[in-house]
Amino acid sequence: MSKQELFDFTHITPKLFTELRVADKTVLQSFNFDEKNHQIYTTQVATGMGKDNTQSYRITRLSFEGLQLDSMLLKHGGHGTNIGIENRNGTIYIWSLYDRPNDTDKSDLVCFPYKAGATLNENSKELQRFSNLPLNHRVTPALDMKNRQLALRQYDTDNNKQWVTIFDLDDAIANKNNPLYTINIPDELHYLQGFFLDDGYLYWYTGDTNSKSYPNLITVFDSANKIVLQKEITVGKDLSTRYENNFREPEGICMYTNPETGAKSLMVGITSGKEGNRISRIYAYHSYENFMNHVPMLRSPLLKTVGHQDTPPERFQPFIQTFILEYNAQNKKWMVPTSGYLPSYTSNLVRNITINADGNLQVTLNERYISLLHQSIEGDFRLKQKDIRMGSWYFAGGEKSNVLEIGFIKGSTKIRPDDVAISNASRMSIFMIVADKIEV
Repeated sequence: MSKQELFDFTHITPKLFTELRVADKTVLQSFNFDEKNHQIYTTQVATGMGKDNTQSYRITRLSFEGLQLDSMLLKHGGHGTNIGIENRNGTIYIWSLYDRPNDTDKSDLVCFPYKAGATLNENSKELQRFSNLPLNHRVTPALDMKNRQLALRQYDTDNNKQWVTIFDLDDAIANKNNPLYTINIPDELHYLQGFFLDDGYLYWYTGDTNSKSYPNLITVFDSANKIVLQKEITVGKDLSTRYENNFREPEGICMYTNPETGAKSLMVGITSGKEGNRISRIYAYHSYENFMNHVPMLRSPLLKTVGHQDTPPERFQPFIQTFILEYNAQNKKWMVPTSGYLPSYTSNLVRNITINADGNLQVTLNERYISLLHQSIEGDFRLKQKDIRMGSWYFAGGEKSNVLEIGFIKGSTKIRPDDVAISNASRMSIFMIVADKIEV
């Protein structure tokens, strides 16, 4: 494989890519992209699988919008720390470790076809095992499908040592032990939360809950075992993406490559929220090409001068948030429409919609913003025909900026959002231009 240009993400501001509606309520463990079919595969430890010491995990298949399509269960399959996705002639194969029930410090490398709704265990005939590859320690795989390479992480639990060996994928499928090179992981980077191989570079993702003892880092190694990039990941910590219930844990890393243009986005997973109700999101460090395709935005950055003129100004990136709400008169509820003709990503912007104690519609968004630049609410023909108008209390930014409160007026009289005057299927469009600080 010829040496490829390194994707330098260290000066890119991450943006929310999607929120995942995963099948289980546990934390996200890892995720991968099926780029050809525009789908995401995630892993989680499975709940309710008995009290034995051998864990099971669940794979969820989702759309790029984070909507759950289906799932399968790997009983006694381990923790689901990291998997590889191989699209083999249209069939998706999962590369994974599989715990040995009687030897929990060791595991087998396996490969099996993804099958919606299926449950496999250690005796399932679908599991292809690779006895000639290194299996003396716990193993965890990752795949670089562009270059057809397998990265096999080995973990010596007795000595707390980790290393990653790279193989040709076709050799591995043939059960041939022909390593290409090995990367030794420094001891201080042992708290693994995911890894990925891309164009000869190993992306190693580490950090514990809330970075209490180990910082949330991405460290990039080249094939010569040299660290070429390292960055602390702060997404989820700042005002506009504050994490819920004081819980934040890095979970999973993957490089997305646009199959048509070759443009890259480095994706990282963050889980937040309370136990039993975890929230799993993917954030993207987009290349310019992918940023333009995935993030509605205005091109010119905003500058805020702080203090003396010799102090570098803070830079803010404006971007657009917009969505449509529709009224269901039978249920007396406003909701994001499910029509396939509307952009499905808008459902990821809105967390919930309620009527508050003041009789106003309260729309809670998934993310806060630092600064509000513009907001408008436009009613459709049904609302205008009834002389019903909407307005909001503009939050300039900050703690309550993800709570949009909308009041309704008919003529000159304030009415409730579920007033009988509002016709079924009435719609309104909310358009906002907001700004977030550019991470440096």
